Amino acid sequence: MKLLLVEDEASLATAIVEALSADYYVVDIARDGQEAQDYLEVYPYDLLMLDVGLPDQNGIDLCRDLRTQGYTQPILLLTAHNHSETKVEGLDAGADDYLVKPFEMTELAARIRALLRRGQIAQQPILSWGELRLDPSSCEVSFADLPLHLTPKEYALLELFLRNPQRVFSQSAILDHLWTYEDPPGTDTVRAHVKGLRHKLKSAAAPDIIETVYGLGYRLKAPPEDLTTPAESNPSHPEPEEQPNQSSKQQRTQQALAKTWQRYRTQHWQRLNTLEDLVSQLSGEISQNPELEITRHEAEGEAHKLAGSLGTFGFSQGSELARQIEEQLHKKPLSGSQLKHLRKTITALRQAFESFDATHANLPVIAAYWSKATSSPFQSLATEHGFKIRPIPNLDALNHPQDFTPSPSAWIIDLDEIPEMDPIINLIHFKQPHISYPPTSLILLTERTDLTTRVETSRLGKHILLQKPLSFNEILITLKTQLDRQTTTNSKDSALKSLKRAKILVVDDDESMLSALEELLDPWGLEVYTLSEPKDFLKQLNYLNPELLILDIEMPKFSGIELCQVVRNDPDWSWIPVLFLTAHTDSQIVEQVFSVGGDDFVSKPIVGPELITRVFNRLERTELLRRVWQKNLPKA
Repeated sequence: MKLLLVEDEASLATAIVEALSADYYVVDIARDGQEAQDYLEVYPYDLLMLDVGLPDQNGIDLCRDLRTQGYTQPILLLTAHNHSETKVEGLDAGADDYLVKPFEMTELAARIRALLRRGQIAQQPILSWGELRLDPSSCEVSFADLPLHLTPKEYALLELFLRNPQRVFSQSAILDHLWTYEDPPGTDTVRAHVKGLRHKLKSAAAPDIIETVYGLGYRLKAPPEDLTTPAESNPSHPEPEEQPNQSSKQQRTQQALAKTWQRYRTQHWQRLNTLEDLVSQLSGEISQNPELEITRHEAEGEAHKLAGSLGTFGFSQGSELARQIEEQLHKKPLSGSQLKHLRKTITALRQAFESFDATHANLPVIAAYWSKATSSPFQSLATEHGFKIRPIPNLDALNHPQDFTPSPSAWIIDLDEIPEMDPIINLIHFKQPHISYPPTSLILLTERTDLTTRVETSRLGKHILLQKPLSFNEILITLKTQLDRQTTTNSKDSALKSLKRAKILVVDDDESMLSALEELLDPWGLEVYTLSEPKDFLKQLNYLNPELLILDIEMPKFSGIELCQVVRNDPDWSWIPVLFLTAHTDSQIVEQVFSVGGDDFVSKPIVGPELITRVFNRLERTELLRRVWQKNLPKA
């Protein structure tokens, strides 16, 4: 079944999608009313979940508009307001049901099942075809009372046919019903899932219930008369292993919610900080102050979002405290005693927050050999970013990484506080069974800015080098970016440009080669900049902001390999594609190129069409990643 969720609170929306996906629902997310109407015009949804407090339109008004336009599918309203007047207004506007935030995911799933049963087609609790049974409430499929284990998509495909026994579904229609807007595959995938479902039915000695209608698609076969059974199963028929199955579903839901909390916990911490900032600003300014009105309004909105979402993660105490804060902020003006009470409530929320977060967030441990790592502001800020900081007490402890339990997810080391590089070399090459250190898990801090220092540290191995002075927040954001980043992430705003007139920086000590490359690439609409002195590399890199680097491997003083390491260890440039030029194609050189982070290489002598193809392949992939990155940005 395909559902549309209209919700602007990202963490709550993700939690709902994760929980419902565990029950094999396909859920699209719209962030506002206009986007919801755009989705509804294109895709056939079985049910609409509609938040009342949308940024562009009241959800009740949108519900009323949809009913006026003839929309007949079930509508479930979601809201943080538990007032009977609002409920009556929503139901009178055409909503089929109403759910108050925060809510249990099991209750949401139960209400969805109830609404789907009350749809225009009398959908029965148990769907059946002969001895084949599908129970939407437990997501179980059986044939002749024996369980049939299907993948989520095979289950959804079978449910689609059983719910629509007379309809022929084209491959594109199946895609619209069973896949979200974000991840539609090709029609070959539909054929593969149909084939997989048929194979599992055959393995269970069940008949092939899917009929291919050539030129049109697929439909459910009519069951033979001797196999026809009532559409609704006998209520007295026992449902085996009901409790274990319910327990398994609940466990899946809890795991999905825990995963979502980990993803959005920093956002909730920031909302708490906003509330604390407002109280600090209001202290001593109790009377109404127009300059503070916007900040106060924003804080009230943050409290409202916390009240609506925290309880969904099982944090009912936090949800209730946030609701109290919202009500207190709504009072204008605040008296001295009210302001004192507001501060007390926010302090209680922080304490509850810290307790809940410590229990439910499995925070990664960061080992830090840095004098400022023990400071309270850094420790507190690290917790909000999702890290536990473990200061390294002395150099001897740094020399024994095997003594750290649990194994740190990352290391922060101040180069200016260690007399020699041996501890870092030891850390980079340290290996212990069942423990691995990801390439981006080492962050080095230093005040030195010269290229020689960067090259020397790059020779140590893979790491991120940050130049001091910089704020605690900058360090933690870099750390989080490096640990969370997938290979498809592009983190540099200056790279968000189109392929048209893409800038390319070519570094080669052979000026004739530079001239040849410029002549070769320029007719293709590329801006080619050449550099024959590697010592000026950093200066040119930051001045030009190129979209691609072409580096010769063998150059005096600094090799292309070393320049690539410098780039990969710099958080501002680690995203940029690097293409190598080399006269050597032996396996050792090729392995070295890719081990330092090279994306591709071209052998000398250069073949023009091959170079052009490889350059555009790199640029097109960067552009694709840019679009993916932009698409996943939270909407304003």
